Formats: sequence, C-alpha cells, structure tokens
Amino acid sequence: MEASTTVEDTELAGVSTLLQLLETNLLQREATMHQLNVEVTCLTQTCVDPGVLEEIQVRVIAATAEA
Repeated sequence: MEASTTVEDTELAGVSTLLQLLETNLLQREATMHQLNVEVTCLTQTCVDPGVLEEIQVRVIAATAEA
C-alpha cells in the first residue's frame, strides 16, 4: 500500500504544480490585456486620425484573439 500512496502523492503534486503554472499563465495574460487596454485608451484619447484608430482596433482584436 505504501508504494501506491507514494505514486498518488507524486501525481497529486504534479497536478498541483500544473495548476499553479496555469494560474500564473492566466494572471500574466490578464496583466498583459490590462496593460494593452491602458495603452489603447491613452492612444485613442490623444489620436484624432480615424485611420490610425481603426488600425489600433484591428491590432487589439488580433491580440485579444491570440490571448
């Protein structure tokens, strides 16, 4: 029985580590998206050229789709 418990403990530790990595990855993506939103807000507040605004929107949509 002892070996079985050790294997289960090892598997649970691996799953726990994987979940922590996934959480870290999600938090990093969330931070990146927040920073992107801040930058876009700043750009759209200072930019009056509709062509530039459209390009920004296209890039934001593309970046969001990749995330």
